[in-house]
Amino acid sequence: MQKKETFFVGVPLKDSIELYHSFQKIKHPRNMTAFDHMIGEPQNKEHGFTYFKSPLQTWQFGHPGVGGQMIRADPDNELIVAYLTNGMKTAGCEDHVFTFNRLQRKVYECLKRIPKFELPPPEDSDE
Repeated sequence: MQKKETFFVGVPLKDSIELYHSFQKIKHPRNMTAFDHMIGEPQNKEHGFTYFKSPLQTWQFGHPGVGGQMIRADPDNELIVAYLTNGMKTAGCEDHVFTFNRLQRKVYECLKRIPKFELPPPEDSDE
């Protein structure tokens, strides 16, 4: 009988306990808002990420890039949204990037319409 391995983010679970615990630490902010003098508004920042509330009010973490580029992960909805541009086309930073905000709103509107799909539990085989 061959034993089936359990995986976390594509890594065998026995090798990924530390990865799992690290992910649990960063997926939600622990220290709330501090004033960012560069942007001129309060921000939730820690662990090298900025934390935001999604359109569904779940926590996202991510990082802005040059020219309005953005990446955000929403672990509660199992979603990652990335917006890449080929130049400095977008004015704004963080939550003030119009194109990214419009894209993100539409993605979450679609997400609300899609029923949650879950795989059935694996069957144990006694081979």
